[in-house]
Amino acid sequence: MLLTLLLIVVLTLATILVHLEGLWFVRRIPARLRERPRLALTAVVVLALCLHVVEIAAYGVVYLLADRYLAIGQFSGDKNFDALEYFYFSAETFTALGYGDVTPSGFLRLIAVAEPLNGLLLISWSGAYTFIAMQRLWSDRSVMRRAARAGRAVLSTRNQRASAAAKPPVRT
Repeated sequence: MLLTLLLIVVLTLATILVHLEGLWFVRRIPARLRERPRLALTAVVVLALCLHVVEIAAYGVVYLLADRYLAIGQFSGDKNFDALEYFYFSAETFTALGYGDVTPSGFLRLIAVAEPLNGLLLISWSGAYTFIAMQRLWSDRSVMRRAARAGRAVLSTRNQRASAAAKPPVRT
């Protein structure tokens, strides 16, 4: 059981650090693509999804190691799981989907209980980050539009003054 708890702590810290570093890298994208906010938001979302795939894969690797080599539990159903089935179970658990077609036994159940807590936290973190990026990009865009409109208004006022000054005075 101590080994299982250690695996849970290591996995939780590792996935949080992966997410933190990944979002730290992703934060530069909106600034570089400020002129193309849709592309910037698409890049943020795709890279956040890639981070989640890496985190799911980390849990999948631990399930594989725990099932085959550490003997802290096993999975019901087919005894010959391959890497894709461990990844599938991890993705199902990370997202708290829980079909129930594959179930762990032994101390693997504790990892399977901790994974959705971690997964939901990381998914909500990505959602909050995407919202903040979207808010900044859209507010920057509206500020640029307002400035452009104000610039046109200033130019329009200047043009009216210039044209009024250029007209000869009307004598009656």
